[in-house]
Amino acid sequence: MTKTPKQTLWAWSWSFLVVFVILFWLIYASNLSSQVENEAEEVTEPKVATLSDFSHNLMIEKPGKFASSQDIIVTSQANWKVSAIYFKEGQEVKWGQPVVALSDTIASYKLQVDNAKNALNRAILTKQQTELQINQQIESAKNAYENAQKWFDLAKKSSEISVKQVRNSVSSADSSIDTLRNSFLALKNWTINYLDTVIDTSDALLWVSQYYEDNLDKGIEVYVWAKDATKKENAKQQLRDLYKTKDDIKALADIPEDIDQLKTSVNKLDSAAEQISKFWGTMVEVMRNSIASDGSLSQATIDKYISTFQWFEATSAAWGTNLRWTITSFKSQVDAQISWSWTLAQENANLTLEDTINKTENALFQAEIGLKNAKIAYDTVLENKDVQLAILDNAIVSAKIGYESALTQYNKLSVRSPVTWIIWEILTTEWQEVWAGTQMFKVSGIKKQQIEVYITSDEYQYIQSDKPVEVVYQEKVLTWNIDSISTVADRTNLFKATIQLNSDVSLLWDIAKVRFPIKVVDNTILPLDLVKILNDNEWEVKIWSWDTTEWLTIEIKKVWWNFVELKEELPWDTQIIVG
Repeated sequence: MTKTPKQTLWAWSWSFLVVFVILFWLIYASNLSSQVENEAEEVTEPKVATLSDFSHNLMIEKPGKFASSQDIIVTSQANWKVSAIYFKEGQEVKWGQPVVALSDTIASYKLQVDNAKNALNRAILTKQQTELQINQQIESAKNAYENAQKWFDLAKKSSEISVKQVRNSVSSADSSIDTLRNSFLALKNWTINYLDTVIDTSDALLWVSQYYEDNLDKGIEVYVWAKDATKKENAKQQLRDLYKTKDDIKALADIPEDIDQLKTSVNKLDSAAEQISKFWGTMVEVMRNSIASDGSLSQATIDKYISTFQWFEATSAAWGTNLRWTITSFKSQVDAQISWSWTLAQENANLTLEDTINKTENALFQAEIGLKNAKIAYDTVLENKDVQLAILDNAIVSAKIGYESALTQYNKLSVRSPVTWIIWEILTTEWQEVWAGTQMFKVSGIKKQQIEVYITSDEYQYIQSDKPVEVVYQEKVLTWNIDSISTVADRTNLFKATIQLNSDVSLLWDIAKVRFPIKVVDNTILPLDLVKILNDNEWEVKIWSWDTTEWLTIEIKKVWWNFVELKEELPWDTQIIVG
């Protein structure tokens, strides 16, 4: 039965509809699954905040005492001459504005301030440079101690190997070439380890290899070897030769194929030992020809390096003798195998055994002495660090006191208004001679109620005098403005802030809490409860970064009540985890 065109069209339409419904369902199910996964991920994301959310919350709270306002007469602080008067009677003056200028007729206070500031900067710089030098000495002493420990361990192990090798030669008359070939690796590694110590110690100064030129913090000036360029080039060439010798020894087979290859390899080790014994003496001469500078290459640093290289040169005799003797003994065994004179070698081995034991015991003794001396030197440098830095801290405190004293004297040249009031009366004239206690001008106000708050010198520099303060009184929070802050601290090193109150305020008690807004650098404020203390200098805060949590190490400048101020601001978009 043949289908009509109409029936065919209906069949195609139904087929298309079925396919469309299936595709729609698949797409909808996929989107629904993605949405569920996204919602699941969103649920696990923690609650975060940026640093800008905390900056506006920072305030310090101080106790305040209610008092009555009155006319204020401002006096001169020392014997000078009036050089200028900036206001007239009846004009309004703001807190901190200079009203009367005094001439510097006795001493150059500005020069004294500059000199005191320079002295303070020098004291701070001296401490920084000294601390850097001490840290370098500690690092050098630590490296020397670690090298001494390494030498001691190596000497102990190599001594055991040497004695064992000689004992084997005594007990076994028919020791084969294979035994010598298998023993070569220990002697090879010993020589490479010794070369590593020589190269690492010297290349930090000579900068022969590209590694040190690219990666070392170049704290040594070019004054090294400045007296004699020939000695410098000789030392550098010897170090290059040691680098090549090390590469040649590394290229040697761990187990030589035959007796001839073994003999050739042992000869290369013998040559390397001879190179090393000559090199330490060259390095001592190089440092003696260096010129001391004001930087990291001081005379003390040069002397330290000379002592280090002399120590290596002295101990190198023991180490070099031990190494050279072991190599020589090994060569003798190889030659005996080649010449078929093993019986003679065995007869000599008994004599060699006693000599080997004596030499290895002496080498161990010297290594132990070197280890103890290096430990004592390291401990001494560590103990002296705190003492030296404490002395320099005292010098900084003294310089700071001198600077603040000079600055106080200089500031007396400008007689400033302690309040924002009206100039009621000018009590002096230009070019009038004045002395300490001379009345300069009087300021007056009409408000009769105020709160007085005393602020430390540390807090003074952070106060935002142009911002309203919060006064907590009888469980109520009131907002008023700062009327004045003294420009000169009193005898107890405190500054007085005055907050004028409205006349209709009823004062039942004489104490209130005053919260001052403080100014800080943007993105440097964090709540104290979000910060984790690691030690005195390191703190941590948990952040949200790249869809994961991590701890970020920070440095704290100051702790403000329930906030901390960072030494350096964090990026504005840093996300702090708060819940």
